[in-house]
Amino acid sequence: MPIGHIKSIDHKTLLSVLDELDDSLFILSHDWKFLYANATALDRFKASGEAILGRNIWTHYTSLDQTPLQLAARKTMADKRQREVEDYYAFTGRWYRSKIIPSKSGVIIHGTDVTEKKQITDMNKSLILTLEQALDMGASRKKDQKRPESTS
Repeated sequence: MPIGHIKSIDHKTLLSVLDELDDSLFILSHDWKFLYANATALDRFKASGEAILGRNIWTHYTSLDQTPLQLAARKTMADKRQREVEDYYAFTGRWYRSKIIPSKSGVIIHGTDVTEKKQITDMNKSLILTLEQALDMGASRKKDQKRPESTS
Protein backbone atom coordinates (compact mmCIF):
# COMPACT_ATOMS: atom_id res chain seq x y z
CA MET A 1 0.00 0.00 0.00
CA PRO A 2 1.48 3.42 -0.94
CA ILE A 3 2.50 5.58 2.01
CA GLY A 4 0.06 8.31 0.97
CA HIS A 5 -2.81 5.91 1.60
CA ILE A 6 -1.83 4.98 5.15
CA LYS A 7 -3.37 8.10 6.62
CA SER A 8 -5.43 10.77 4.99
CA ILE A 9 -3.83 14.20 5.13
CA ASP A 10 -5.72 17.37 4.42
CA HIS A 11 -4.64 19.80 1.71
CA LYS A 12 -3.68 22.59 4.12
CA THR A 13 -1.45 20.28 6.20
CA LEU A 14 0.26 18.92 3.10
CA LEU A 15 1.03 22.44 1.79
CA SER A 16 2.32 23.44 5.23
CA VAL A 17 4.69 20.45 5.29
CA LEU A 18 5.96 21.19 1.77
CA ASP A 19 6.61 24.82 2.77
CA GLU A 20 8.82 23.61 5.63
CA LEU A 21 11.24 21.89 3.24
CA ASP A 22 14.72 23.41 2.89
CA ASP A 23 14.66 22.29 -0.76
CA SER A 24 12.66 23.99 -3.47
CA LEU A 25 9.76 22.12 -4.99
CA PHE A 26 7.66 23.35 -7.86
CA ILE A 27 5.30 21.85 -10.41
CA LEU A 28 5.06 22.96 -14.02
CA SER A 29 2.15 22.16 -16.33
CA HIS A 30 2.53 20.68 -19.80
CA ASP A 31 2.59 24.24 -21.15
CA TRP A 32 5.33 25.21 -18.66
CA LYS A 33 3.14 27.25 -16.30
CA PHE A 34 3.74 27.21 -12.56
CA LEU A 35 1.05 25.11 -10.89
CA TYR A 36 2.68 25.09 -7.46
CA ALA A 37 5.81 26.42 -5.74
CA ASN A 38 6.72 25.86 -2.10
CA ALA A 39 8.05 28.68 0.09
CA THR A 40 11.69 27.80 -0.61
CA ALA A 41 11.13 27.86 -4.37
CA LEU A 42 9.37 31.22 -4.10
CA ASP A 43 12.29 32.57 -2.07
CA ARG A 44 14.82 31.31 -4.62
CA PHE A 45 12.81 32.77 -7.48
CA LYS A 46 12.46 36.00 -5.48
CA ALA A 47 8.72 35.99 -6.13
CA SER A 48 5.35 35.57 -4.50
CA GLY A 49 2.96 32.81 -5.42
CA GLU A 50 0.61 35.37 -6.94
CA ALA A 51 3.42 36.69 -9.13
CA ILE A 52 4.37 33.35 -10.71
CA LEU A 53 1.45 30.91 -10.44
CA GLY A 54 0.00 30.47 -13.91
CA ARG A 55 3.04 32.12 -15.53
CA ASN A 56 5.28 30.35 -18.04
CA ILE A 57 8.64 29.68 -16.36
CA TRP A 58 10.66 30.18 -19.57
CA THR A 59 9.13 33.55 -20.47
CA HIS A 60 9.04 34.79 -16.86
CA TYR A 61 12.65 33.71 -16.13
CA THR A 62 14.43 34.23 -19.43
CA SER A 63 17.81 33.70 -17.72
CA LEU A 64 16.88 30.00 -17.58
CA ASP A 65 16.83 29.79 -21.39
CA GLN A 66 19.18 27.07 -22.67
CA THR A 67 20.32 26.11 -19.16
CA PRO A 68 20.78 22.45 -18.21
CA LEU A 69 17.54 22.77 -16.21
CA GLN A 70 15.52 23.87 -19.22
CA LEU A 71 17.04 21.29 -21.53
CA ALA A 72 16.50 18.47 -19.03
CA ALA A 73 12.94 19.61 -18.24
CA ARG A 74 12.03 19.68 -21.93
CA LYS A 75 13.49 16.18 -22.43
CA THR A 76 11.66 14.89 -19.36
CA MET A 77 8.38 16.39 -20.56
CA ALA A 78 8.87 14.69 -23.94
CA ASP A 79 10.01 11.21 -22.90
CA LYS A 80 8.68 10.98 -19.31
CA ARG A 81 12.10 9.97 -17.92
CA GLN A 82 13.45 11.43 -14.68
CA ARG A 83 16.64 13.49 -14.95
CA GLU A 84 19.06 15.24 -12.62
CA VAL A 85 21.16 18.32 -13.41
CA GLU A 86 23.51 20.57 -11.51
CA ASP A 87 24.16 24.15 -12.51
CA TYR A 88 24.94 27.67 -11.30
CA TYR A 89 22.11 30.20 -11.48
CA ALA A 90 23.34 33.77 -11.66
CA PHE A 91 20.03 35.30 -10.57
CA THR A 92 20.38 33.53 -7.21
CA GLY A 93 24.18 33.40 -7.05
CA ARG A 94 23.92 29.74 -6.03
CA TRP A 95 24.53 26.21 -7.36
CA TYR A 96 21.56 23.81 -7.45
CA ARG A 97 21.11 20.12 -8.10
CA SER A 98 17.67 19.65 -9.61
CA LYS A 99 15.69 16.46 -10.08
CA ILE A 100 13.12 16.72 -12.85
CA ILE A 101 10.37 14.18 -12.35
CA PRO A 102 7.62 13.50 -14.87
CA SER A 103 4.04 13.62 -13.62
CA LYS A 104 0.52 13.53 -15.03
CA SER A 105 0.37 17.32 -14.53
CA GLY A 106 3.66 18.03 -16.33
CA VAL A 107 6.94 17.95 -14.37
CA ILE A 108 7.90 18.24 -10.72
CA ILE A 109 11.22 19.94 -10.04
CA HIS A 110 12.99 19.33 -6.75
CA GLY A 111 16.00 21.60 -6.23
CA THR A 112 18.72 21.31 -3.60
CA ASP A 113 21.17 24.13 -2.93
CA VAL A 114 24.64 22.57 -3.28
CA THR A 115 26.65 25.81 -3.18
CA GLU A 116 28.59 25.02 0.01
CA LYS A 117 29.32 21.47 -1.13
CA LYS A 118 30.49 22.79 -4.50
CA GLN A 119 32.75 25.38 -2.80
CA ILE A 120 34.30 22.71 -0.57
CA THR A 121 34.87 20.43 -3.57
CA ASP A 122 36.47 23.26 -5.55
CA MET A 123 38.64 24.21 -2.56
CA ASN A 124 39.75 20.58 -2.16
CA LYS A 125 40.64 20.38 -5.87
CA SER A 126 42.68 23.58 -5.53
CA LEU A 127 44.49 22.26 -2.45
CA ILE A 128 45.27 18.96 -4.18
CA LEU A 129 46.64 20.81 -7.22
CA THR A 130 48.80 23.02 -4.99
CA LEU A 131 50.08 19.96 -3.10
CA GLU A 132 50.85 18.11 -6.34
CA GLN A 133 52.76 21.15 -7.66
CA ALA A 134 54.74 21.39 -4.40
CA LEU A 135 55.58 17.68 -4.55
CA ASP A 136 56.65 18.00 -8.18
CA MET A 137 58.92 20.94 -7.29
CA GLY A 138 60.41 18.98 -4.40
CA ALA A 139 61.05 15.95 -6.60
CA SER A 140 62.62 18.15 -9.25
CA ARG A 141 64.96 19.78 -6.70
CA LYS A 142 65.90 16.37 -5.34
CA LYS A 143 66.88 15.21 -8.86
CA ASP A 144 68.95 18.37 -9.35
CA GLN A 145 70.81 17.73 -6.08
CA LYS A 146 71.68 14.14 -7.13
CA ARG A 147 73.20 15.14 -10.50
CA PRO A 148 76.97 15.05 -10.44
CA GLU A 149 78.67 18.29 -11.29
CA SER A 150 80.31 18.32 -14.68
CA THR A 151 84.05 18.88 -14.85
CA SER A 152 85.06 21.05 -17.71
